[in-house]
Amino acid sequence: MRVRLDGEDVRNPGATLATAIDAARLKAEERGRVVVEVRLDGRALTEEELSRDDRSERMGSVVEFVSAEPRSLVRVTLLELIPMLEGALAQQDRASDEIGAGRMQEGLQALASALEIWNGVQRAVGDGVRLLGMEVGDVTLAHADSGADPEPLADRVERLAACLTEIKRSLQAQDVSALCDVLSYDLKEEGERWQGVLQSLADLATQTVRGSGAPDAQSPNPEPGVTER
Repeated sequence: MRVRLDGEDVRNPGATLATAIDAARLKAEERGRVVVEVRLDGRALTEEELSRDDRSERMGSVVEFVSAEPRSLVRVTLLELIPMLEGALAQQDRASDEIGAGRMQEGLQALASALEIWNGVQRAVGDGVRLLGMEVGDVTLAHADSGADPEPLADRVERLAACLTEIKRSLQAQDVSALCDVLSYDLKEEGERWQGVLQSLADLATQTVRGSGAPDAQSPNPEPGVTER
């Protein structure tokens, strides 16, 4: 089995997809990069395929890995989520209207679409902060426009989690009133706030040297919005 990373052969990749993945990830990490795509005989593998137990078996003849610089990857991922959050807000409003009018099937479909986006936001923020060499508790969000005290990112993460937990509770209890309230008010407010959070974190990705938590030497004038504790 031939294994390549960014067009270069990987030495001693083993004879299985699992060992090839480990070898490519290690080589990418040595270069300060992360693997973002795996192709088997020219076909990109899905997350589901990569997570299967049978990935330990010998597969295919050519495995190609594509890597990216972590800061660029984090920034692009977070910025792509900002317009997606606009879509989540629209789906939340639709879900609240449909459920409030008794059209549960339509409302739940809209709610599922919104929650899928929110789950993506949670994953991207957690993964992104770790790729920058930090933890969520290390990051503080500054509110330069309002003059308010800086807010720990962990607090905003907890508020979002509380909203999503309340949605789950109200669904299980069939509490339509509570469900519509959290969609129309609490989660709507979170959506508006999180667009700014994602932008600030994307800015941080351009300022941070992976693993140091320090501003990038190529960014002498970092924009306000995010600080580190």
